[in-house]
Amino acid sequence: REHMSFLDADGTARKLERMRQKAISGLDKWKEHIKAADEGLIRVDLAKKQMNSMREAYYKELTMLREELHLAGQAKKEGREFTPDDINIFDPAAYAFDDEVGVILKQKAVMLQQRFEEHKERIRSRIDDMAKKLESTNLLLARKDMLLE
Repeated sequence: REHMSFLDADGTARKLERMRQKAISGLDKWKEHIKAADEGLIRVDLAKKQMNSMREAYYKELTMLREELHLAGQAKKEGREFTPDDINIFDPAAYAFDDEVGVILKQKAVMLQQRFEEHKERIRSRIDDMAKKLESTNLLLARKDMLLE
């Protein structure tokens, strides 16, 4: 009987050791998951900060373009020539991302940059049209003044 209880205790010790090893392995896996989740949260926070910075630069440049359009209108009313500044604050290439979220964000940034450039070109075209109209109006006024004299 003593011999049997020794075998039973030995088997229980082996089972206990296997269970302990499984528990340690499971704990290590959970630690890896928690570490990966923490790293993911850091990447998300960085991406959020970069997106906010991109948005701020984009809207700042858009506001400056709108101001130029307003100044062009005022110059037209006052009969002055207006030369728009070449403003480039927003540069999506300046923002680097290193994972698949970054690829998506870069694609969206490129799309926003294209839309921005199109909008910018439309505004510049409107400014050019306004300048041409102003020039022709001034010519007409000059001819009218000559006829009235």
